[in-house]
Amino acid sequence: SARNLFLKGIPSHPCVRQSTFAMSDPRDSWIIDPEGIGLIEDLGIRTLEDGWNPGLPGKIINDRGDRQVLELVAPGTGQVVYLKRWRFPASSPFRLLPGHRTLRYRAHSEWDNLRVLRECGIRVPAPYLLAERMSLPGPEASLLLIEGLTGYTHAAEWLDRHPADRGPLCQSIACLFRRLHDHHLFYRSPGLKHFYVAGEGLAAPLALIDVPRLDRPGRASLFFERMLSSIDIPGPLRDLSKVLLTLRYEIRANEKETEEFWKGYFQAEDLTPEMMKLKAAVDLNAQQRLRSRTARLARKTRSQAVA
Repeated sequence: SARNLFLKGIPSHPCVRQSTFAMSDPRDSWIIDPEGIGLIEDLGIRTLEDGWNPGLPGKIINDRGDRQVLELVAPGTGQVVYLKRWRFPASSPFRLLPGHRTLRYRAHSEWDNLRVLRECGIRVPAPYLLAERMSLPGPEASLLLIEGLTGYTHAAEWLDRHPADRGPLCQSIACLFRRLHDHHLFYRSPGLKHFYVAGEGLAAPLALIDVPRLDRPGRASLFFERMLSSIDIPGPLRDLSKVLLTLRYEIRANEKETEEFWKGYFQAEDLTPEMMKLKAAVDLNAQQRLRSRTARLARKTRSQAVA
């Protein structure tokens, strides 16, 4: 069968690159995790174009025009997976023009970040397939197939069911960011929608989704972060100020629950002067960030009213 033919060509490398089984165009580049081989065949994804097959077993759950996320159910096994697909329209001049770097490499960045986070012991969806069609300026289309977190619940939904557990949820978020920062990884989108709670509740670590934006700053960036605290530079200051807004305005954490977050992040009951200094800087940065967000929202509202 096609699958057996494919399996014979698998090297000992942890991922399969550019398999001729899964290429319909010489510009296509594929990376397949061995765990995803049978799954990809079951879904009928044998070429990059198959990612846009209207007969895929599932539904679109997020549509931004050129970028879509599909929830798919594998025939036979019933396994839930997510397919993130993107491409320039055939008529788009941007296909052959430089630019749009963040969009072009979004799938590849998320693939790399998922693998890095798993190596750090952080629960994230397993990446199964990365397929890209290359042009001179970079990718012009991509597919990213990832695991569905079966048994996990969106943190906002979980909180609706367990409103008394805001404090423990804050502590779980603190532990997640402590682990990220211990590995010098910085996550710029710490909204509640990106955290998932395991079936056993907060006894297990939180899972993290949607990670195309993960920063690994060098020493120079960390130096400038300390010097220019108001600039959005990757580092604990930026991450924690955003997390603080999530605690206050999404989780609705009170002062005591916020203090529990800090104890969890610093892994200490009594904060040292250095810890208190960072905490104060984060609070100031969060206030600046909130003012900036409020101003942007006001400008957007005025523009819409004029329109």
